[in-house]
Amino acid sequence: MPLNCFTKLPECQQDVSSDDEMNSCGEYEDESFCIESMSSEEEIVQPIECETKPKQDMIVCSKNIIDCCSYSDENLFLYKEGTIICQTRDEERQIHCNRHLKRLFVFDGELYGLTKSTLYVLSMNYYNTCYWVFSKVKWAPSSILYVNVTLDEKWIWIQTDQKCYLFDSHDKKIKYDCDYKRVYGVDQHTYLDFSISSQCHITINGKMVETVNDVISGVIDCHNQITFLYVDDQYLYKDIRIVNYKPYYIYL
Repeated sequence: MPLNCFTKLPECQQDVSSDDEMNSCGEYEDESFCIESMSSEEEIVQPIECETKPKQDMIVCSKNIIDCCSYSDENLFLYKEGTIICQTRDEERQIHCNRHLKRLFVFDGELYGLTKSTLYVLSMNYYNTCYWVFSKVKWAPSSILYVNVTLDEKWIWIQTDQKCYLFDSHDKKIKYDCDYKRVYGVDQHTYLDFSISSQCHITINGKMVETVNDVISGVIDCHNQITFLYVDDQYLYKDIRIVNYKPYYIYL
């Protein structure tokens, strides 16, 4: 195992926070870590492995990236071959894993990964190393097809070949009959339901407010702003993620 897995990038200023992690809504969790200092007028530095489309206000991941998320002060990019790039503003590191993951996301302050059908969680004592060990999640159902997490990271939606389940951070489980793909917003009361007929039913604060046609996926941010993936896009992009408050498009 390499002693130093970091590659130095251009320097930036950093502030020390008394909190451990900022979730997708900008809320902090508990222990100390270093967060980036950025003014509201300062240009955000985009990840090396992504290209920005300024006219369309969109960020497109490179074609060998299959998933991405943010954790602590790092952006994480999962590659087809199974490696992960962890990137801050001034350095990045390459990670190898004991599992070949298809998805990577944060729930309840921990980093989770999904293989073809099984949910795993990172043993956090490996986080600062270059080799990550993921363990099978005992409370999760088997034969998982799809996973989504609320932006406050307190609820996780797990869809199997038979049922859909909504778990909270205390393993409380709600079971649903479903034939749709659900993408959550800030909490469990705000979400997008995508049907196989290319419709999206939008629910805000527990109330269904609108139905949109000709869409196959999308994301809804903390301000209930929605970015859709349209039917015409399905031969180019497979999904969208929110990373540091911005939508990232993922190629097929």
